[in-house]
Amino acid sequence: MYLRLLLVLVALTIVPSAFAQDQHAGETAPLNVALAECPPFVMFDNGTYSGLAVYLWEQVGQEMGLSWEYTEYPLGGMLDAIRSGDGSQLPDVAISCTSVTAEREKLIDFSHSFNETYTAIAVKQSTLWSAVVGFFTNPRV
Repeated sequence: MYLRLLLVLVALTIVPSAFAQDQHAGETAPLNVALAECPPFVMFDNGTYSGLAVYLWEQVGQEMGLSWEYTEYPLGGMLDAIRSGDGSQLPDVAISCTSVTAEREKLIDFSHSFNETYTAIAVKQSTLWSAVVGFFTNPRV
């Protein structure tokens, strides 16, 4: 079992189309980029944003010639805003770490994972008999 840590790019397909629409008007509106703290991917320090995912977003955004404004959310608050949003108040892009679930995939267009952690639990191997004996010989029981 593993937990995927991702750069979440909400509505990734909307960014290029919104950029193209604004360019036709002669002006590029800044994107609303939501951030939820999740070290080492997204970190806040005295109004400065840093971390691996922030760095990656800024490199992609600069290469595309985009401008953006950051909005801070608590980690759970970002997902709640996406679930309950009416569409007009949702950010153009969201950056944080979260696991991909079937429910979330219905709401979010996830980017590809760029970091995965594999979580495992180690336990002492035992038989049923040793567990029963251990239970009855335990001084607390």
